[in-house]
Amino acid sequence: MKEKMKAVLKSQNIDKPREKLEKKGVSSLTNQELVMLILGSGIKGRNVAQQSADILKLLDIEGGNISVAKLKSVAGIGTAKAGQIMASFELAKRYLIKQSKKIQNVDDILKLVEDIRDKKQEHFFNFKRSIFTYRKKNGF
Repeated sequence: MKEKMKAVLKSQNIDKPREKLEKKGVSSLTNQELVMLILGSGIKGRNVAQQSADILKLLDIEGGNISVAKLKSVAGIGTAKAGQIMASFELAKRYLIKQSKKIQNVDDILKLVEDIRDKKQEHFFNFKRSIFTYRKKNGF
């Protein structure tokens, strides 16, 4: 079975996400490779690359309205795998997505950008109605 999976991945010219993660870092991974890492393995008749592609299609359609029930509609995704995906999203929200904060003075801005002040990566800022949000620029 493992030989068959290796043959499928090799024939599809898919890099092994774990090895790519170690060599190049997490930011080098595609969305599909990230989902492949979360899932870990496929099921009989469907490799992890096929399952991750189906999940990405669902995410494109549903966006932030994803649920365990919707994930379970993907072939081979049960409660455990859907839970892994949902837990990954929630953990990212809790640790990586900053809540919007009301800006009242310059000191408020300095506090908000303190962790990125010395970074060389480009960030996008949104000053809408005195609410400040930012995110890293993806890609490059």
